[in-house]
Amino acid sequence: MASGPENPIPQRPNSLPLPKGYQRLGGYPIDESDVFYSLADLQAYAASPASYSGHIVSHADHDNNKVHVYKILPDKSLELLASGEANATAEGTLLSADITVNGGAIGSYQEGDVITAGTSLAEIVLKIFQKEIAPNYTAPSYSVVATGVKEAEIGTAFTATFTPSYSQNDAGPIVSNGFTVGIKNDGGLVFQNLLTSNTPENFTTVEYEFSYDAKIFEVSLQHSQGDTKNNNLGNSDARGRITSGTLRKEFTYSGFYKAFFGSNSTNSDLTRSSSVRALKSNKLNPVKGETLTINIATGSKEVAVAVPSESFSTLQSIKYVELGNAEVFDNFIKEQCNVELPNGSTKPYNVFIYRPEVAFGSAATFKITL
Repeated sequence: MASGPENPIPQRPNSLPLPKGYQRLGGYPIDESDVFYSLADLQAYAASPASYSGHIVSHADHDNNKVHVYKILPDKSLELLASGEANATAEGTLLSADITVNGGAIGSYQEGDVITAGTSLAEIVLKIFQKEIAPNYTAPSYSVVATGVKEAEIGTAFTATFTPSYSQNDAGPIVSNGFTVGIKNDGGLVFQNLLTSNTPENFTTVEYEFSYDAKIFEVSLQHSQGDTKNNNLGNSDARGRITSGTLRKEFTYSGFYKAFFGSNSTNSDLTRSSSVRALKSNKLNPVKGETLTINIATGSKEVAVAVPSESFSTLQSIKYVELGNAEVFDNFIKEQCNVELPNGSTKPYNVFIYRPEVAFGSAATFKITL
């Protein structure tokens, strides 16, 4: 924005020629329309509604053959950025004193940065009109695939294979012995290392059993800090740099008891484990209030439900769907059976049994609420 003595606050940015003996500072990207020929005109423009915070303007000082560069601040005051001989180049014009950036960031300068004495005007202008953009740092990628079911009947044997995949990206290398596989037992209170390695590798466990206390396997990788990258201006910039860290994946293998239920065409000895386990349906991890459905075939002479006695001393309800959901639980008798688990140990079960006087003449449905 330029002005002459007759019009200190122009209505539009009319570009005026510089006075004789003055020239645009070499390498300095301020338009001739941003040059004022008196400090009073510059101050009048800065105080006017037409000015804006952060605008870089200059004053061509005729009397002293100098050019002064200012920044307009939010309060309409002027901050001197640099001064130099009128015919000097930007590279040869140096700050005579330190300048602290005040009033907000501008270009690559941040609030509070100190521009030290001796810095060239060319460097200052370059930083004002080039904003530093932090480099993009990509976090490491880590995944683990685990084989096998994660829930099964207590006493069931299993092995697990863990297959890790790691991409370093902008993180640092894996530290020495930084890849580990471990197991947490006793509800996660006891940790035991199963593998320590310098690199990710596949690992297959020994044979374990599903138990009441879940087994938690942790497959972890520890990496070092990544290198610093350059930003868009070619300067080393640690903003967003990947710091050292540990990446963890956990896999929980939980054991539960089963409920067994179904109908038989003949009466069986449901105090025997083999008879209970032979019932046609089962439900892993039965919980109180849950509903089970028994589809009873034509000709059935026995209907039974077996549940762990520790959790189920009785059942809430058994309804005969085809009889308008009539309650029939009182027609069931209760027996006890030590049911053999997959590992050969036994678990006490309550077995609820209904044996009609006459076999079912048609298919029927019982709804059991545990």
